[in-house]
Amino acid sequence: MAASRRRDGFDGEKQIDIPTSVLDKQFRGSDLQNALFLTHIGFYPKASFHYRERKKGCNANILFYCLDGKGYYDTHKGSFELTANQFAILPAGHFHRYQADINDPWTIHWVHFSGMKLRELNNFFDIEQFIAPTPIKYNEKIIEAWEEMYNALKSGYTLKNVSHSSFCLYRFISLFVFGESKPEIAEEDDPIIESTYFLKANIDKIFSIDEIACRFSYSASH
Repeated sequence: MAASRRRDGFDGEKQIDIPTSVLDKQFRGSDLQNALFLTHIGFYPKASFHYRERKKGCNANILFYCLDGKGYYDTHKGSFELTANQFAILPAGHFHRYQADINDPWTIHWVHFSGMKLRELNNFFDIEQFIAPTPIKYNEKIIEAWEEMYNALKSGYTLKNVSHSSFCLYRFISLFVFGESKPEIAEEDDPIIESTYFLKANIDKIFSIDEIACRFSYSASH
């Protein structure tokens, strides 16, 4: 079995590993560029015998998005099974081992991402909550965001292309950590927000600025 294990090299795979020298050259001295960036990106279809183990983890978070099939992974938080329409994020610096199912190997999109703000991002989103498989409905926007990152890097490691992939990464991550949640409605008393709601509720009526200002005790000059 061990002899059949494969890190990559699957039929139809797509994979880009950005050399550390490229990241050092393109992002040197830029806090903005160094905040968060891709280090590896890939797509493995029906990844038979896929297997990887890192006893000390790696210096990047790993996000797996499973489209089909299933696989298994072990972490410092326990052992899990990842199936279609689920994702998981393995935080940097921790042991992990993962492998595709023998009979129904997974099809996955995945990215590795790192940066100076990685720890802050992990704390802000409590990223360890996503170590366990998290259900997610199929969303074409996820595939489009992945393709945009991949195609930017495929065109060459110019500053523009690498930066393009990095900024797309923010959106890609947001599609998972925020999911389909709707924007929150501000609870504080805000005359602008209240007046907006009022106008939407009375869209068939016409009000002067003075009438709106009077209704919400606000100066018409503002």
